[in-house]
Amino acid sequence: STAESSSSSCRVMRAAFEAIGGEVRELDATSDEERDALFGAADFIVDALWGTGLRRPLEGPAARLVESLNASGARVVALDVPSGLDADTGEVLGGAVRAEHTVTFAHLTRGLFTTRGHELSGRITVSQIGVPRALPGHVAPSAGWLEERDLTERLSSRSPTSHKSTAGKVAVVGGSAGMFGAPRLSARAAFRG
Repeated sequence: STAESSSSSCRVMRAAFEAIGGEVRELDATSDEERDALFGAADFIVDALWGTGLRRPLEGPAARLVESLNASGARVVALDVPSGLDADTGEVLGGAVRAEHTVTFAHLTRGLFTTRGHELSGRITVSQIGVPRALPGHVAPSAGWLEERDLTERLSSRSPTSHKSTAGKVAVVGGSAGMFGAPRLSARAAFRG
């Protein structure tokens, strides 16, 4: 956006960037050639287009911007989430940036861990920016992260003299005519366990 329409914090950051020799160029949204040439000459691109707030599919100049960025061949780092990815669901909203590395802030973002989110995000880093790690008591987490120790803490130790009759029983119920793959897989997993 232009300096006149940007927030005061954005104007301060722009002035600081320019003070250390950075150059800010505003692209004409209709000039595909100018954008493609600029991106094609870049070795490194930071994707900070939409962050976590995007809720509608990209179209028109925004979609072309993402296509051009992806075709540039530059190394891409996304901030928050790759632009075009829904931060909550991981849905691709009309097109999305393919990043080599994504830096998300304060907490992990759910959408990064869906199949498409993981595919588009590359390596994920959480950057602490002063937001408390623990959620306030009245806020419930929307998802959890399951690690091996979470499972091993719930398993009790087995006696060296235990056998199949003292380790519990498993019943697998499922399937329908011709659809027995999931029950078979579950039964095999129980047998191996």
